[in-house]
Amino acid sequence: FADPTAQLRGQVTLGDEVYVGPFATLVAEAGHKIEIGAESDVQDNVTLEATKGDIILGETVILAHGATVKGAAELGAHGVCPDAAAKHCPSFVGFNSEVDGATVEMDAMVGHLARLAPGVRLKSGLKVLPGKNVTTQ
Repeated sequence: FADPTAQLRGQVTLGDEVYVGPFATLVAEAGHKIEIGAESDVQDNVTLEATKGDIILGETVILAHGATVKGAAELGAHGVCPDAAAKHCPSFVGFNSEVDGATVEMDAMVGHLARLAPGVRLKSGLKVLPGKNVTTQ
């Protein structure tokens, strides 16, 4: 489902049972793409900007209200789940947070109002505290 007020421009692919909330903006330009895996949740006022690189969201990725993801970025596509038998587990990006050219593995969490800078990789099981600006590994 993509809310009628959401803007999807360029090469945007939505998996099964994906939710794109009101006033979300998904923009893929300059030959880049946005791929959103099954059962992912792109909430109200989220912005995905694939203008400098692709944005890949794996399965069960949750982007809370007002979050921003700038490409090249990958969220929930790789990593390990706490239950080794599970194929996928959620990744979470909190309210008004920013993932700017970074990687968030499965079972990782970016707290509210936090930021991941380009090149940072948030490994499975780790959390960024609310309001933190992570600029280096």
